[in-house]
Amino acid sequence: MDEEKFKVVSGESDQFEQYIPLKNDEINIQFSVREQENGLNTITIGTPILVIEY
Repeated sequence: MDEEKFKVVSGESDQFEQYIPLKNDEINIQFSVREQENGLNTITIGTPILVIEY
């Protein structure tokens, strides 16, 4: 996901047993970066998944 001032990257980690299956892959972790109005960034790491875009 890539929107203005908000980006999400999905991936897979062997540190977690559960995952969401995709066509040719699977994900179980997401990282997001949101640019704030004050110029600072908020970074969030999510498992379970933060944003369902599939």
